[in-house]
Amino acid sequence: MDDTLETLGWRTATEMNGTVRPLPGWTACHADGQLTVTMPGGTWYTGPLPPLTDVPDWFRLARSRGFIMNVAGTGVMTAGHGFFMNAERVRYTAVPFTG
Repeated sequence: MDDTLETLGWRTATEMNGTVRPLPGWTACHADGQLTVTMPGGTWYTGPLPPLTDVPDWFRLARSRGFIMNVAGTGVMTAGHGFFMNAERVRYTAVPFTG
């Protein structure tokens, strides 16, 4: 999976170096409780989000900043609204957001 994410433009935390650069051609949109993330040539993710009442700042921050961060890779496990990860195997990307 790491090679696929790298090919798609996802970066490690070290490679991002604290700077967010949204990927060209990627978009994220929230509508009717669903998040859809598209990439050049297709859809990366579409599905429900937890109720926004559980994470009230998430939506406000995403709208004000105009992007969301995606986290993926081997060693990523969600647990409630947090996540645990093997930092060496995780990749990130910023995606322009509307919603």
